[in-house]
Amino acid sequence: MKLVAIIGAFLIAGIASGSAKAQTPITSQNILTPTVNAWSGSVAGQNAGYSGGGNGPAFNSTTNTLIFGYSTATATQRITAEAFAIQHALDLSNSGIKINGYNYSWYINNSGDQSGTLAGKVELMRGNTALETYNYNYNSTTNGFELKTGTQAFTSEYSLLAGDAMRLSFTGKDNRFWAGYYGPQVREPSLTLNYTTDPCMANPLYSPSCPNYNQVLTSQTIYAQSYAINQALSLSGSGVQINGFEYGYHYYVGGDWCSETFLGIFCTQTSASSMAVDVSVTSNTGSSLYSMTHNHGSNTSGEPSYSFVFPQQRLLSTMGNFSLSTREIGTTALYSSWSRWQYTPDPCVVNPLYATTCEGYQTAYFTQECTVNPLYNSACPGYAAAMFTQQCNASQLSDPACPGYASAYLTYQCSINPLYSTTCSGYQQAYHDQQCSISPLFATDCTGYAAAYKTQQCTANPLYATDCPGYEQAYFNAQCIKDSLYSNKCEGYATAYAIKNLIKFTDSSISSSVNQSLSDTAATKASDPANTIVATNTASTTVNTDGTVSTGVSTTGDTNVDKAIAPKTTSTSGSAPAAPVQLSPPAAPMARQEQKQDENKPEGKTEGGGSQQAKNEPKGGDSKPAAPTARQELQAKREAAAKAEAVEKGKNLANEMGKASDLEAQKAVQNVVIQAMGFTPGFDTYGKTIMNDAVGYKPYSIYNNQKNIDSRANLRMFGGTDRLHNEMVESQYKKGN
Repeated sequence: MKLVAIIGAFLIAGIASGSAKAQTPITSQNILTPTVNAWSGSVAGQNAGYSGGGNGPAFNSTTNTLIFGYSTATATQRITAEAFAIQHALDLSNSGIKINGYNYSWYINNSGDQSGTLAGKVELMRGNTALETYNYNYNSTTNGFELKTGTQAFTSEYSLLAGDAMRLSFTGKDNRFWAGYYGPQVREPSLTLNYTTDPCMANPLYSPSCPNYNQVLTSQTIYAQSYAINQALSLSGSGVQINGFEYGYHYYVGGDWCSETFLGIFCTQTSASSMAVDVSVTSNTGSSLYSMTHNHGSNTSGEPSYSFVFPQQRLLSTMGNFSLSTREIGTTALYSSWSRWQYTPDPCVVNPLYATTCEGYQTAYFTQECTVNPLYNSACPGYAAAMFTQQCNASQLSDPACPGYASAYLTYQCSINPLYSTTCSGYQQAYHDQQCSISPLFATDCTGYAAAYKTQQCTANPLYATDCPGYEQAYFNAQCIKDSLYSNKCEGYATAYAIKNLIKFTDSSISSSVNQSLSDTAATKASDPANTIVATNTASTTVNTDGTVSTGVSTTGDTNVDKAIAPKTTSTSGSAPAAPVQLSPPAAPMARQEQKQDENKPEGKTEGGGSQQAKNEPKGGDSKPAAPTARQELQAKREAAAKAEAVEKGKNLANEMGKASDLEAQKAVQNVVIQAMGFTPGFDTYGKTIMNDAVGYKPYSIYNNQKNIDSRANLRMFGGTDRLHNEMVESQYKKGN
């Protein structure tokens, strides 16, 4: 039988047996179980002499005997404490049971053929820890089985808790090492517990010092002399506990009364008056729980009251009837009677969470959990609000409606990218870094600023530094832009050279302007090698040779040509208008000039009196001309380049002719074009062609020495006209003089 059940049984018996004395020692019955399964480490075995086995203990359930074999082994019983019920569920930690010690009893046989070593041990365990330990050694007995008994008191009292246990073990061995079970024997072992109970645990009404005394309530007053207790109280809940009751009455008992008369008129005998009041309480099964008689003699009266505390509080459902009755002699009177019951409310009614078996436990538990935490269940009142609050507390970004969402969202975005807002911490640095990553030229402290700045400047102007890519070419272009004559590789060099050295301008400023125009053309081509720039006529300011300043839009796109074709205007200052550009043929090479000079001299004569031919011709009669000198070759190349550039310029002038503003301007451009045509290669071939005489008619004179003389009349008629015509023709050649 389990320890709790045993203790519970004796507890009930002890309390219900009498006057419920406080701290009355109680002894339980044997807590050991006489089965082989109860003894761990043992097997089912026979009595002594059994030849099989012997390497461990055996248990003979028929004789309730442990038998040991040839190997040292231990057999143990562990008796655990469990929750038990005394009319309602109780926690062992609050049961009021105090373990004081134990009593032991067993028969030992360690003699003759059943001998060896044997030891016993009793322990009070709390979990795996021994609170109390007692050892017993039985090395031998004199003759067969001997009874060993005793009582052991613990060093202190122990409340019986869940997990506590009593443990009894025996360890034995057959020293002779015989096959079978020939070792010591233990028969009919018994272990009983000594404990006390707390009367406050049995009934809180026991004393005002009991912990739960104030939880005991008193019912309404009932004036009936007889009634069913459970019906009269109408207390709700099946767990109502009756702790006791009170009752009283108001009575009167007179003096002697005539107990015998004669003829009903004369009193022949008198007796004393008396009253007996009988009170009883029964259980629902009819057994008596309380029975009392109160006797009152003659000439007495009063209002007595009485109370009774049950040794063990009882469930209301186990109560039966209350009865108060009288037995009266003589002159008596019972004016009134009353009763009141003292009870502990049903804990399930007071608190449905008292036990899982309470009606309404689930509902109360749900309400309790929802009150503690509305997030316990989605059906809890306030669950949505609590969930919202929880999520917002966990993260203000969980819902835009969360307090502080805007600030948290800003912080979150700023943590991802400080450039999200100008208010972000680190925005300035992030913006600086971003701009530097886009262009190191954003700030002077950007990484790579110096290199990027130099690249930028070199790209804008390769002349920024001598180590810029394209510096040499840019420097060359710049020099060519300043002066097309800087190098013969400059754009427009040939034209500039021809203009400067071969073409004669009547106005030196025009010559420099044309040279500047060529330099500008070179600058344009240098800055726009793909020829993507479209020329537009824009207003410009010009300083004229007479010192006047004019502003206007170019007609042809070339200010020099504009100056050449400028229409004649009447000067208000009295100065003559500027002459148009006059292209003069290039100067003849020095050799030709010398040749012309020679042609004017008498043939065969020289300035020194010698023959010119003799000087130029090589000795030995060789008629081949002398080879040109290096200077002559350079001069010839320059003439050719100047001619080519002049022809190209003439083409451009011809293209721009249609843009002239009036007839006079067109004529001026035409004059320039015509003069430029003189530089066209092969243009004057016709003037240099020599037609060799071919075989034909033999020359002979038809009119030998005949002179035709016009009519003198005709000479007079047309002579004046011819003279005027000749003068007009001659005048055009003298117009520029």
